[in-house]
Amino acid sequence: MAIKNSLMAGAALGVLCSSPAMAGSTPDFHVFALHQGRVVTKTLIRAPGRSHLTYTYTTNVSTSVSTAADYGKAIKLVGTFIFIASSDSICAEPPQKLKLVSKKTPYAKLGTTTETYSLGCANPTVIHGDTYDLQTRNAAGKTDSFVSILSAKYKKGGIKYREMVNEDVSVKISR
Repeated sequence: MAIKNSLMAGAALGVLCSSPAMAGSTPDFHVFALHQGRVVTKTLIRAPGRSHLTYTYTTNVSTSVSTAADYGKAIKLVGTFIFIASSDSICAEPPQKLKLVSKKTPYAKLGTTTETYSLGCANPTVIHGDTYDLQTRNAAGKTDSFVSILSAKYKKGGIKYREMVNEDVSVKISR
C-alpha cells in the first residue's frame, strides 16, 4: 500500500509541476552553475508581466578544519565562497551582502570575508565566503554546522529581482 501511495503522490506532484509549464505561465527562475562551491554562471528564464521576483536557492557545503593547525585563528572555509551574477555574464555582479544566521556555533566563532578575483571582466569580481575560528581544543572528531545567506537585489528590464543563496555548511573537525 505504501508503494502505491508513493507512486500516486509522485504522479500528482509531477502533474502540479508540469501543468503550469505546459500552460506557459511558469515564473522566472535562474539556474546556477557551481564549481567547488563557487557560483560560476547562471541562466535566466523570464516570465513576462512580472515586476517583482524573489528567488531562494540552497547549497550544501562540506568542509573541514584541524584542531592542530586551525585552533584559535580565523580561517577561510574552503568551498563557501560564492557570488550572484545578475545576467548570463559572470561580469554582471549586483551589490551583495553575506549574513550569518548565528555568529557562533558550539565549537567556533564565525565571520564573513571577501576575496577578489579577475575573471576576465572589466572590474574584479568580489566573492563572499565564511571564516571559522575554532575555539574548542577537544573538538576533534566532531562535526559543526551553520547557515550563511548571500543576498542581492537588482533591477533588470524593468523587473526588480531579489536573490538569496542559503549555504548549509557542515564542518568536520579533525586533529
